[in-house]
Amino acid sequence: MDIEFEESRTLFVWDMEKGPENLTKHGVEFTEAASVFRDPHLVIVDVARNGESRDKAIGIGSAGKLLAVVHVEVDGEFIRIISAWQATPSEAALYD
Repeated sequence: MDIEFEESRTLFVWDMEKGPENLTKHGVEFTEAASVFRDPHLVIVDVARNGESRDKAIGIGSAGKLLAVVHVEVDGEFIRIISAWQATPSEAALYD
């Protein structure tokens, strides 16, 4: 089952079980991850895998932390969040 969350007129979707798992594993809630897309300096990196189109957004979330958010845009209708974590030094360098 999916969770739907709207942030700044954009619909975000994620698997109900993945949200708590991501918080436990990476310390980032998906609602916080969604806020990254409001960052005017957001960087998008192609991270396609196994023939599936995926992107990584690197930006500042509403709590002021630099985050990396792997996601898929689905038919221009919504963004499915796959995973999110505090950006690594190499990801931070892409943002600078």
